[in-house]
Amino acid sequence: MNQPDAQLEFRQATINDLDYLTDRTYQLHQFETKDSLTTPTVKQDFKRHLKDWLSLELNLPESILFLSYLDSTAVGFAHIKVVPVNNNFTDITHYGLVQSLWLEETCRKKSFGKQTVQFIEQLFKEQRLPYYDVEYAANNKVAEKFWDSVGLIPTSVTCRKQLQ
Repeated sequence: MNQPDAQLEFRQATINDLDYLTDRTYQLHQFETKDSLTTPTVKQDFKRHLKDWLSLELNLPESILFLSYLDSTAVGFAHIKVVPVNNNFTDITHYGLVQSLWLEETCRKKSFGKQTVQFIEQLFKEQRLPYYDVEYAANNKVAEKFWDSVGLIPTSVTCRKQLQ
C-alpha cells in the first residue's frame, strides 16, 4: 500500500458492506470522542444502534455511502448527503454534507484523502450543489489540518454546554 502514484477506486456501499461501515464509523467515533469533555454518553449497545442507523442511511436517496479501494482491498469510506435548505432567504435549495470520511491508518498522508475529496466534489457537482459542509469534532486536529489542506474554510462554530 505504499505505491507512490496509486489511484483509489470507489464503489457505492451496499448492505453487504454494513459490518465494515459500522466498524470504521465506530473507530471514527472513538477517535473523535477520546479526549472530549462534552461528548454525550452513548448507550451500552451503541455499536448495534450505529449499525441500524447506517443500514437506514444506505437506503435513503439523499445519502451516499461509498468505499475506497486500493488493489481490491477496502481502505476507507465516506458518508455524504444532499441536504435541503429549509428557508427562502437565498436561491440555494440544497447543499452537500460530508458526514464522515475514514481512511485506514496505513493509507493516510499518501494523497488518498485528496483523491477521495476530489471524488466527493465530483459527486456534489453532478448534483449541481453550490457548496458542501464538513463536520468533525473540535478536538480532531487531524481532521482540521486535512480539511484545511484541501481548501475548506471554517464558516461557523458550534459550542456546547452540558446542563446535567
